[in-house]
Amino acid sequence: MVLCPQDPTCEESEGDELGELIRNDNLAALIAHDGIAFQLRCREELLIEYLQTPTTLAQLLTLIFRDDCDQEEANCAITVVQACENISQVLSVITDTPGLLSIPFDSLRRHSTLLPRGHYEVPRRFQHISRSFGQVLKSLMWSTKRLLSILSFLRERREYLALWLQMACDSYVMDAFSFLLYDSSRKAEIAEEVARFVCDVGIIDVVAANIVDVTISTEYAGALAQLLCVIVIGRLPAVAEQVHAQLPRFLSFLLETKFTEPEAQSRIEVIGDLILCCMSMTCVQEAGIYNVHLEELNSLSEAVVGRRREELERCYAGSDQPQLTPLGIAPIDDYEKMYFPIHVALARLCQRIPHQLEILQGRFARSVSFGVVVLLRLAARVLSIAADVRNSLAPRRDSFRETFNSIILTDPYSYSPTTPAALPDSGDTGAGGAPDISFVAVVQAAGVPLGLGVVHFARAFVSCGLHRIAVQMLEKFPNATCVHYLASRILMSLIEYGPVSPDVCLATIETSGLLRELETISFAAYQPPRDRNSRVVHVILVARFALRTAFGVPDEGVLLSKLRKLDSHRIIVPGCRLTEPVAYPMSLSTATTFEERCVFPELLRLLRQSHAYVMFSRVYLEIDERVDAVFSEP
Repeated sequence: MVLCPQDPTCEESEGDELGELIRNDNLAALIAHDGIAFQLRCREELLIEYLQTPTTLAQLLTLIFRDDCDQEEANCAITVVQACENISQVLSVITDTPGLLSIPFDSLRRHSTLLPRGHYEVPRRFQHISRSFGQVLKSLMWSTKRLLSILSFLRERREYLALWLQMACDSYVMDAFSFLLYDSSRKAEIAEEVARFVCDVGIIDVVAANIVDVTISTEYAGALAQLLCVIVIGRLPAVAEQVHAQLPRFLSFLLETKFTEPEAQSRIEVIGDLILCCMSMTCVQEAGIYNVHLEELNSLSEAVVGRRREELERCYAGSDQPQLTPLGIAPIDDYEKMYFPIHVALARLCQRIPHQLEILQGRFARSVSFGVVVLLRLAARVLSIAADVRNSLAPRRDSFRETFNSIILTDPYSYSPTTPAALPDSGDTGAGGAPDISFVAVVQAAGVPLGLGVVHFARAFVSCGLHRIAVQMLEKFPNATCVHYLASRILMSLIEYGPVSPDVCLATIETSGLLRELETISFAAYQPPRDRNSRVVHVILVARFALRTAFGVPDEGVLLSKLRKLDSHRIIVPGCRLTEPVAYPMSLSTATTFEERCVFPELLRLLRQSHAYVMFSRVYLEIDERVDAVFSEP
């Protein structure tokens, strides 16, 4: 029957039909009626009175979850449940009656034997049950009162909670489980109640154990890791801290497990995304807290700041229990008390990266293993957290042509909620980030070093020799563009610290083998851009980047300089007139012209005193400088 709400006779006829079906207790025909959803939205009293009886609701749920259910009939029943989301007197009967609420879970239990443990693809004959479970449970949890009833139900029947988590390999079941734990529209007191539930039943420990279980499929582990990312981004009180506490366990699993098969090696990427999400959150939030309390930081004595630097160096380099002397600024002290030991543990674990890279490469002699690629990508993205910090402190922009001075501190993670520590798109960029924010903000605020700064991981990478491995990848696989991109990202992100952290920058150039690589390439004849292989292209990018770093030219300045050559682009950049392009030296021969602009004399001196770099500049950089620039070229 087609609804015609404008016609009173149509409404009366429809009401008579529904009333007749209710009097005959013909639920199957009732839910198949075209007008039932409309009548529920209109809150038809007779219909609500019929549906709110436990007997009727039991029949309704049975139509959905019985083993031999009719698909069309089950879909009609689900539509009725969804139409009752805002009718508390109907669905509340289900959540308040354990016998009714058990029906969906019992259905999962009957079919759980069909799904091998850790398997990800649900058998086709089971998919309608998992889909129905997810849709019905989300409708039941739509109301705060019903959500609290479900939490109480699961507290007393934890076997159902374990079953729900086991079957979360299905996207519908996982979606409902995520909704159980987090919804952005919930009030603070409800979020706290959910957090207490999660802590009481130990969900995080169970999820973490499954993620590091090698018998669990990578897809299922990825779904669980994504669930923890939802919790971290949603900042569920007390629960997000539990997730962060598991990070050393996750990283230790990645760096100590022997992933022999390429399929198993993909778990490095899955768990790495979770680690990056958590690390990015903490680094960004700490930088925001520091920048809110700049006045208090400026009032600290030199002795206090000096002691803080010594303690940080000792904690990250040593093996003792990490402990910092409080600065006397409560928000900073409380935050670092919670997260500082975790970050120190992660930085210490990074010392194992070279050994794991060697194991992952294993028997692959002429090609790069997938595990090596994803682990190098993880290291490069850790360094790219510096861009997240800069972006979080950047002035708000209404467009690319306007700049405002309001600093983002209220929600510092809003700029990148789903892709933390993304690698930059530009080939000649280090970690990247907002050019308006000095790279100093990544390391310190008001002269006080950040306890959770990314620079500590940069030092850990240099200490374990990752910069040397990056150069070896350039040498060993001359045509592996993907590996070269990641290796150059690592090298350039380390060099980017420049005068902010000279030890990281200078060690990357002096001890990595980069100068030897420059000399090797220089001995060959000059190759025009079109004839260069991936190895030469990326080495040139790194060499140019090192020279630009000595003069403090931001990466984005290169792009802006090119854009100014196009009449169609009119971009306003603070402190730079439209007619004044961003100038920077492209070779050592032109570096003397910009001598007064040098911000890192030690680096420039190192490059000038290096026979390898001088030769490379003469063979490649100077010739390229005379070649007509093409917009797409670096």
